[in-house]
Amino acid sequence: MQYELKHLKQLRKQLGLTQTEFAKEAGVSQSLIAKIESNSIDPTYSKVRQVFDTLDRLSKNKEPCAREIMQTGIITARPGDRIVDIVKQMSKNAISQIPVLDGKNIIGLVTEKDILEHLGSEDVHALKAKDAMVEPPPIVGEDTRMSAINALIRHYPLIIVAKKGELSGIITKSDILNNMV
Repeated sequence: MQYELKHLKQLRKQLGLTQTEFAKEAGVSQSLIAKIESNSIDPTYSKVRQVFDTLDRLSKNKEPCAREIMQTGIITARPGDRIVDIVKQMSKNAISQIPVLDGKNIIGLVTEKDILEHLGSEDVHALKAKDAMVEPPPIVGEDTRMSAINALIRHYPLIIVAKKGELSGIITKSDILNNMV
């Protein structure tokens, strides 16, 4: 992330740190932090680098991870499940997509959009999850930071969260937005 020295005080306060605490984290003196914040010194490149690296590190530690925002109690489908039953589950639970599992392996995703694409061209009562599913969405670990999740969710309807290879949660765009408030 790019920073400007004139914003150091504001950034430090957002992290909830005093000048002394921040200086200790950065490996610089408290007086240097005070002088930078009051704009009474032009610090060396190496000191500025230490300050900016510390801001990066501390900001990432405050960033939520997948475990903190994921939804558990996930509704899933099997490849042989009928689409009409999946649609009933979607409607009942007010969701628009369901991961498809083969055993414990995530093999695909059934979405409202993909189901609608099959309407009219096939007998919907004979249609199975395996016929309408698309590739599985990205799978991340429970410790994946919000910045990485944000980058992925722009391109996928949901993100799968796994622990030791097993499904532990999902993150949707709604979960990201709800985490903001």
